[in-house]
Amino acid sequence: MTTARDETNPPDLDTLRDDITQTRADLGQTVEALAAKADVKARLQDSAAEAKAKAKVKTAEVGDKLKVGARDAASAGTALAGRAQDKAIQVREDARRHPVPYGVFVAGVAGAVASVLIWRRRSR
Repeated sequence: MTTARDETNPPDLDTLRDDITQTRADLGQTVEALAAKADVKARLQDSAAEAKAKAKVKTAEVGDKLKVGARDAASAGTALAGRAQDKAIQVREDARRHPVPYGVFVAGVAGAVASVLIWRRRSR
């Protein structure tokens, strides 16, 4: 593109045509950019599509985290159930070895329950 015209040495016709073609191309790009910027509906649709894609990715990430958490919880629950079963077996074996303390305990609990029931009936 020529910047200044020299009266003594005018540009040739091909150079002028190239400059006009380049200017038209630049102007066309500028008009397209302005039209895209002014098209609010299209910009909103693009923004909505981008937000939807981000939400999908986030949903997938949360789903994966939940699956891992569920597996961890299931493993912990299995381990806890195993420990509870071991403890129950240990209590049963202790009760078989030493029946008197457990019998006294059961009798005490039964007596406490009976006392509460009797007291509630008299309170009415």
